[in-house]
Amino acid sequence: MFCCTIILAQKASDRQINLAFENKNFINILYELEQNENIRFYFDPQRIPYFEFTKKYEDKQIWYILNDLLNGALLTVISIDDKSIGIIPTPDLNKVYIENLLSKWKSGKFKYPFVIEQKQIKIITAVRSSSKPSIQLVLDIVDEEDKTSLIGVAVFTDDFQIKEISNEKGTAGLTLKPGKTTLQISYLGYQSARIEVDAFRDTSYILALPRITNLLDEVEISSTKISSNNLKKTIGVESIEMKKLETITQALGEVDIIKSLEILPGVKSTAEVSSGFNVRGGNIDENQVLLNEAVIFNPTHVLGFTSAFNADAIKSVTLSKAYMDPQYGGWNSAVLDIKSSYGNAEKWKGVGSLGTTIGKLTIEGPVNKSLTMMASVRKSYSDWMLRQAYNKEISNSHASFYDYHVAAKTTLSKNHFLLMDHFRTSDNFDYNKLIGYRWSNLSAGLTAVNLWSNKWDSRLSLTMSNYKSVQASYSSPFLYELNTGIKVLKGTFIMHFRPKEGFVLKSGLMALNTRMHPEKIVASESNGITIDQQIQRNGNLTLAAHVSAAWTLSKNIQVEGGLRYTQYYSIGIRKEFQYAGDSLPQTFNITDTLRFSGTSAISGHIEPRFNLNYKLNDHWAIKAAYTKTSQNLHLLVNGNTSLPSDLWIPSGAKIKPRVATQYSAGLAYIAGDGNISISGDVYYKSYSNNIILRDFPDFIQNEHIETELLQGIGKSYGSELALEIKQGNFTGNMAFTYARTFQKNIYAGYKVRENEFFNSDNDIPHQLNLLLNYRPNPLLSFNTSFIYKDGRPVTLPQSAVIIDGFLIPVYSKRNAFRIPNYYRLDVGITLDFRKIRKKGMRHSFSLGIYNLLGRKNALNVFYRKSEKGNINGYKLSLIGAAIPSLSWNFIF
Repeated sequence: MFCCTIILAQKASDRQINLAFENKNFINILYELEQNENIRFYFDPQRIPYFEFTKKYEDKQIWYILNDLLNGALLTVISIDDKSIGIIPTPDLNKVYIENLLSKWKSGKFKYPFVIEQKQIKIITAVRSSSKPSIQLVLDIVDEEDKTSLIGVAVFTDDFQIKEISNEKGTAGLTLKPGKTTLQISYLGYQSARIEVDAFRDTSYILALPRITNLLDEVEISSTKISSNNLKKTIGVESIEMKKLETITQALGEVDIIKSLEILPGVKSTAEVSSGFNVRGGNIDENQVLLNEAVIFNPTHVLGFTSAFNADAIKSVTLSKAYMDPQYGGWNSAVLDIKSSYGNAEKWKGVGSLGTTIGKLTIEGPVNKSLTMMASVRKSYSDWMLRQAYNKEISNSHASFYDYHVAAKTTLSKNHFLLMDHFRTSDNFDYNKLIGYRWSNLSAGLTAVNLWSNKWDSRLSLTMSNYKSVQASYSSPFLYELNTGIKVLKGTFIMHFRPKEGFVLKSGLMALNTRMHPEKIVASESNGITIDQQIQRNGNLTLAAHVSAAWTLSKNIQVEGGLRYTQYYSIGIRKEFQYAGDSLPQTFNITDTLRFSGTSAISGHIEPRFNLNYKLNDHWAIKAAYTKTSQNLHLLVNGNTSLPSDLWIPSGAKIKPRVATQYSAGLAYIAGDGNISISGDVYYKSYSNNIILRDFPDFIQNEHIETELLQGIGKSYGSELALEIKQGNFTGNMAFTYARTFQKNIYAGYKVRENEFFNSDNDIPHQLNLLLNYRPNPLLSFNTSFIYKDGRPVTLPQSAVIIDGFLIPVYSKRNAFRIPNYYRLDVGITLDFRKIRKKGMRHSFSLGIYNLLGRKNALNVFYRKSEKGNINGYKLSLIGAAIPSLSWNFIF
């Protein structure tokens, strides 16, 4: 990893200079040297690397600086004359190439591969005397065409030091001295801007950036300092950095959106095998997962080992776990909002990888002037990994999946756009030739974006989601397939109104039609004992309206809040059972069976939301939020971990929608040098109509499923601590969560833990996550992650009795024990050549070891009768060994 240097004429390159820069691309460094040092550089713009650097040089020769920056790029630095320097690919170092290179620059064929002209903006307020030591400038940065918020836009000072980066709402707040200040704006794919500020009072400005061509690919804005926007982020709202996901080693060696959520405080999974994630004490069914507005019911592959989403096709990921925008509803704990790319408008490009378990490819580009598209596909070949499992039954199993995603954007006119996408996943898992699971997600969507004026815009979305699951038994005589599923049609209309700077009013409507697939059991062979039968459960119609406002009251205070009203209805042909008196529903007291069709109201809910952010100074901020939600879809899990065959059921006459109310408060701190960020949150959440399963429930093929359920109350509370460090080439993240979640049955006629509060299935009090990354040079990076968490609650036999010669276990109280604690260490290394030049095939290699210590973490604990007649405990571990992965990643 070196580059050799040939000095033809030691003139320009021998000049000694002082140079310092932060988070700057190599080609921008060359351009600024040209402007400041009166030097001309000659190079092939397609061959120059585009790493980003933070360096400081004192009294160093230019040739030394350039060679230090180009280490590993296979380029040679030469002096052409006293004012010219050439940067030549080492294999092409000859007189003919150099003369041809100079000719291309002088003729204009070669030029800097970015737009040098900037958008010039002036922000002036009435000039008046001011005794204030500082003022606040709030920039709302949007795309000039479709007015969508731009996340991660870098705002520089005039000496190109990063001052701020726009947050998840496209807002960048800056503290400036009164008077004149110059700012620079930079964002990949958009024209840069120069802002001349002449202000003596707090002000805000909507900055619309135009898209441009000829920018370098894959340039990312990052910093060795932490953005002060950490002080202004909405409490509990996290924008996931897609580049950071590459530094987290996963079981299948794949960048994973869902599993990587655990780097955030308050986010957990109950086991390595689980079809989802848990947020702040909620069940996995309490998280709304949206892909371009479409609802995704099972966001995982391979029983939860990896995400259903190809990260290469994803543009942004935002998790809301405290304050939820009133546009979101129908789920109690969190919203995971995933937005895909709709294609590169400038040129075709591709990215992909081949790994030890997964292969994938994503391409995107312009079809014509008004149409862009993106297409991605993934396929697994992971059986070899299962064969490495510690558990012999798992090693005798089979798993495979594929997914694809196609999205497109049509420009109808300057201010009107049409977005289209289609997504599908398919999984097949067979366990030890005894039982099998097959499941699939399918979604499609159409969104119209309309920009009516600078103050008004609207979005109309129509989406369809379809989730299907099949559980098969291969054990004779129980040979059957159990089919379940759910289909959703959803329509949303959202309108934004900006009557003045610093104030945004949003309103909208939503309609969601939920249809349950028949719960059908089918005999797979005629010689079995299974009888074909099916049950049709009722569907649901959800109608909702919402209104909200976001207001920057002052430079230090931001408030946001609104109201959502949700009305639930039962729809479709259905049965409803009547029970004697006001007693708890049980099969022996059914008095009548009613059959309905059409629509009947279930309940309506008013759901207020409020959020406050108060920035005390440049280092401290306090935050608070209140959120009320309702949910009318429920996932019934017959065990402590979720599987694809678990049953979704809707609310109805006997099952009420669950209601959750959450209070959150937080404190954020950024150290004086900007290298350390600390944040802490506390929360309390209460539930009504919380679903609790009876002991040993039987809810498969059960027409009167309400007889297996109880509805009581619940509560969750906890504290979260997050630490982020950026120091030179080292970055580190720590997340610690203390969280408790309890539930209580309120029916006097049925006892669960004496009808007192008891641990929920996902009550995991302590969890610690560490993520460390060290990058000694632009090509090489090392990462390690560590996770520890308490074992989840389980119900176990405490003793046994012999009745009629049979050994019968006597179980403990519900969730009275815990499985052993969980911990795992993963390591990885990446050698990245993707930025050594602009075009052509570029690649990187990633090597990872999942579960380096070979920890046999327990999925479950169970008991068996030994040969001597004793009952012995056993621990079921799915992964009891270190799992290596190697992937070749490429872009073109």
